[in-house]
Amino acid sequence: MIILCIVHLAKRSSSESSNPIHPPIFHFRSLPRLFGICVYSFMCHHSIPSIIAPIRSKNKLKSLFAYDYICISLFYLLLSLTAIFTFESFEDLYTLNFRPTTQCTHSNVNVPKVLAYFISLFPVFTLSSSFPIIGITLRNNLETVLKSCLNVKRKQRFLLVIFVLLLPCTVSILIENINFLVGFTGSYAGVAVQYVIPALLVYNARRQAQVKLRRPVHFDNQSFFQNKYWVFGVLLWAWLAVIVITIYNILPSNIFM
Repeated sequence: MIILCIVHLAKRSSSESSNPIHPPIFHFRSLPRLFGICVYSFMCHHSIPSIIAPIRSKNKLKSLFAYDYICISLFYLLLSLTAIFTFESFEDLYTLNFRPTTQCTHSNVNVPKVLAYFISLFPVFTLSSSFPIIGITLRNNLETVLKSCLNVKRKQRFLLVIFVLLLPCTVSILIENINFLVGFTGSYAGVAVQYVIPALLVYNARRQAQVKLRRPVHFDNQSFFQNKYWVFGVLLWAWLAVIVITIYNILPSNIFM
């Protein structure tokens, strides 16, 4: 998609009859949606333990992950900049702007049909591969929680599977606005998963380690953010973000125009 947009921009700049797109510098009303999308884009911390566990030498993990996140940020920035200068309007999914036609709906980007079909179906491929794993993980987590208070048998396991499958299918049928869904879930559930829960787990784990070991815990590859005020700062940022996003969603849109 980036290469297609760059080729289109290069052709349009060399054309005499080109009509360049001038996107707005900042759209204040889209801030909550941007926050939710950004939370989703960088929500990979749950996979980090399984990635670093097989690595023997962990001395360069900090610089490795720093370079990794810098590359990811640059890639997102390049994808966004090429998109806003290529298309005048966007579908709910960016891949739908590259529809299987000779030319895109909102721009004159030449897309081969085979490539257009692949780009349009790319979200289907990713969801088909990740949904079973996420569903199994959710079912196992719910089963672990219920085992503390109930005797989970085969019938209860079957009901958990039905619940895990029925909930996302119901949401997908009832809600067609993907922008609203991503912005809402990312701004609330995403904040809890990415900020609140990890901060509380870290704070509680450090307290338990100090109580049981009766001394400060130090190791070679520990985080730079060992001070407890970093944890409080993350929680404060999470609550401020939720409050601001809630205000944006409640107040009329014409206030922020």
